[in-house]
Amino acid sequence: MLNYNEAGEGPVVVLLHGFPLNRTIWSQQMAHLKKQYRVITPDLPGHGGSAAFPEGGPATMTRMAREVLALLDTLKVDQAAIAGHSMGGYVALALQQAAPERVVGLGLISTQARADTPEAREGRLNLAAKVHMHGAGVVAEGMGPKLFGPSVTSEDPRYQSTVTMIQETPGDGVRCALLGMAERADMREGLTGITVPTLVLVGTEDKVIPLERSQCMAANIPRAVLVKVPGVGHMPMLEDPAAMNEALEQWLELVY
Repeated sequence: MLNYNEAGEGPVVVLLHGFPLNRTIWSQQMAHLKKQYRVITPDLPGHGGSAAFPEGGPATMTRMAREVLALLDTLKVDQAAIAGHSMGGYVALALQQAAPERVVGLGLISTQARADTPEAREGRLNLAAKVHMHGAGVVAEGMGPKLFGPSVTSEDPRYQSTVTMIQETPGDGVRCALLGMAERADMREGLTGITVPTLVLVGTEDKVIPLERSQCMAANIPRAVLVKVPGVGHMPMLEDPAAMNEALEQWLELVY
């Protein structure tokens, strides 16, 4: 079973972290939302305290979604609002596709619905090979400068703690997630079929996933609300937690 944190009582909201991070990125959101909601923050397979898939193959978004559903079964949660950041957004979309009856609201944070381009896919495969040889540190070196907006420098404790988190993520988990993201399906055609209240949130300075991809998702999801957080990069929950909390709260009011 996935490692997780849980706090609060009431309607359930599940927050899924991005690659290659862990559940602790949501600490400030959990502290805020637990006053009204039952908040569950899992570590996805191979990240944080959750074991990687034992056979070492691709940690596909569908397989990760099934693990989240299994956790909800164990916790006796029939339905939940599901929000995911970056790779967690890919998992949230896969979960919504696999079990739409379980999802009462969808949050897509700094993420996208399209599959990798051939070039991006090749880059992930090459990086997976480097991780196999040298560990997660090679990912931290490449990702660190891209994660935050201009107000967060490399000396900032938020930057340093995030890079440390990446470095401490098990290499097998990082490699398998890279393989899984490289082969993920394009989800754009299914966006018009998402009928639950949906939050699409993006930082205007995101260097990882361009702003226009969030705008396109929001335009194609019937009940989507697009929130653009000024001056923020790929980590809105750390860069502007107040704006992140407010957006989640307003979304959950629509859901519940």
